Amino acid sequence: MNPLKWKLHWQILTALIFALIVGIGMRSFGSADGEAGMKVAAGCEFLGKLFMNALKMVVVPLIVSSIICGIMGLGSDRNFGRMGVKILIYYSLTGIT
Repeated sequence: MNPLKWKLHWQILTALIFALIVGIGMRSFGSADGEAGMKVAAGCEFLGKLFMNALKMVVVPLIVSSIICGIMGLGSDRNFGRMGVKILIYYSLTGIT
């Protein structure tokens, strides 16, 4: 049975159990503080940064597409002008903080 075809919640649960087993195993063998532990920590740090950068790459297109869809749904020019001023004020204020 291919684990990649499992439902997402089973994949997450399996990964959590695997991480728990690896963590307990490293702690019990005393390698969590040694050279092997440092290599595992460096690998996890690399994967974490890779994941965060991938999330950052998704955020900008998501926001731009939602703004474009919102503008297209307004319809008339009058509604666009009124909403445009509100959006400009909102994004200016949230961008300052």
